[in-house]
Amino acid sequence: MKEYVELESLDNGKPLEGAEMDITEVVNNLRYMAGWADKITGKTYTQPGNVLYYTRREPIGVVGLISPWNFPLLMCEWKFAPALAAGNCIVHKPSEITPLTILRMGKSL
Repeated sequence: MKEYVELESLDNGKPLEGAEMDITEVVNNLRYMAGWADKITGKTYTQPGNVLYYTRREPIGVVGLISPWNFPLLMCEWKFAPALAAGNCIVHKPSEITPLTILRMGKSL
């Protein structure tokens, strides 16, 4: 986490305390969204007669993401975590001004 805090601070000029708050929020939101991955299910409804109604939750497919320069990793994570939890694939375009933390995250995956 310390590496990401330093990169975030270096990348967009935030003080270390502000960058640490952002990275802490990233970690908390990732944990929250990871909990939803096994809870997205379909439901079956009973109706009068010989009719069965149900919903199927299926991934959309590929989700395109664009991150701004001011909160690069936080805004990226707010977008990709729910998309991945729902089973989608993501294509991400980071800001060309502040790409360091996102490139580092991609390297660790």
